[in-house]
Amino acid sequence: MITGKRLVISALVLALVQIGFLSWIIAGRAAILRNGKEVLLKIEPVDPRDLLRGDYIILGYEISRIPVKMIANIPPDKFSSDDTSIVV
Repeated sequence: MITGKRLVISALVLALVQIGFLSWIIAGRAAILRNGKEVLLKIEPVDPRDLLRGDYIILGYEISRIPVKMIANIPPDKFSSDDTSIVV
């Protein structure tokens, strides 16, 4: 049976592991904010009206639509290519 002293030590070790894991996650996100590059996107508001939810706004981004003519190896009559991947 675990004595009281071993139980306290086990609880402290477990607490330190959890705090270390959470600190690692937070440090990773802070590094993105610290070292990241700011990107400005042009937005296009789309204002749908919904009878149940009322007025709200959805933002559309110009970058989310790529013209087919800008993509290589896709015939003009097709909208996409099944054999190539596109990375944005």
